Amino acid sequence: MSAIQLQTSDSSNRSLSQKILNLLEKSRYCPTGDNCQPWRFEINENQLFIFNDSKRGKHAFNLHHSATYLSLGTLIESLDISASEQDLQLKIELQNANPDHEALVKIQFIECQTNKNYLADFLYKRCTDRRPYFKEPLQEKIIKDLQALNSFENCTLAYSSSLSSEFRKFIVRSDEMVWLHEEIVIDLFRWIRLTNKDIETSDDGMPWNNLGLKWYDIPFLKLVAKYPSIPKKLWKLGFQAKVNTVCHDSLKNMGGTLAFFVKQTDRQSIIETGRLAMRVWLYITSIHQSMQPLSSASLIPYDITCGKKINFLLPDFHQHFLKAPSLFRNEYHIGRDWTPLWLFRVGQPKEKGDPPRTKRLPVEDLILNAHKN
Repeated sequence: MSAIQLQTSDSSNRSLSQKILNLLEKSRYCPTGDNCQPWRFEINENQLFIFNDSKRGKHAFNLHHSATYLSLGTLIESLDISASEQDLQLKIELQNANPDHEALVKIQFIECQTNKNYLADFLYKRCTDRRPYFKEPLQEKIIKDLQALNSFENCTLAYSSSLSSEFRKFIVRSDEMVWLHEEIVIDLFRWIRLTNKDIETSDDGMPWNNLGLKWYDIPFLKLVAKYPSIPKKLWKLGFQAKVNTVCHDSLKNMGGTLAFFVKQTDRQSIIETGRLAMRVWLYITSIHQSMQPLSSASLIPYDITCGKKINFLLPDFHQHFLKAPSLFRNEYHIGRDWTPLWLFRVGQPKEKGDPPRTKRLPVEDLILNAHKN
């Protein structure tokens, strides 16, 4: 990390500001949609202000900022966990802000003796793993440990070791949505790095080899990036079959699914769900298992459930997603007062070793009030 100077009033505040920079260095590895990393930070003495970069966060899956607030929750939780290594506690204040123009949250760091959170050891190791998993269900002890991670009243999680035929069809159809809407294809390919040069020169986005793609897929995907209507035109000529096969294979090769629900559909509940999901993801990483978000089957359905408009969505898909709440509740045996928000596949990877990693932007590029040496 390059040397960064911050304006502070005295040496003690400079020391605390450096601690905050150290926290950001580790916490920037939290998940964001397509690894877009939409965060910008301002450090003022013992305070950290978090801003949303609306250009980076713009995505068809994020029209109403649900993905923004989920990712913000994973970031806050990462900071909180990292702070336990620095003898710091967080005082978190959500701001009544326009998410596109003002600070979303103010965090005050308080120096005090703390016990290290063991999950801090896995902040660098956690990643999205799209590889095949073994079909072994999670053990009962693991499920209880996951439930014990939840300290929030307005969000919860549920596990299912297998999928009903109806819910499996729902996920597959939701995956088709990505390719049948040019708006989503354009946003997706904005972040996929399809050449070695792009991979080497980018500190954001998703390298093609992180997405379970083969080298022989690349020429076709380059055409899709240039002409996003191609999937729709080739849909009945074999492309639908290929998309369905990939999705079915991922759902066959897993140890189950984890679903996150909220009782209130406000931003605080979404942020708390992000925090809980980060705890769960780090715990899963600590026991050498993996997770992959199934966002197409959860984020847009959540917005529709909340009555939000998705103007580009084809009518068939709007009707399809209206079924989401009842399907989720039946699948996970959860009450009607809970609304599904985020879905993951989970399990132990069949392949040994770590999957290809996505890079992160340097901390010094994320600090708004930094002076670089």
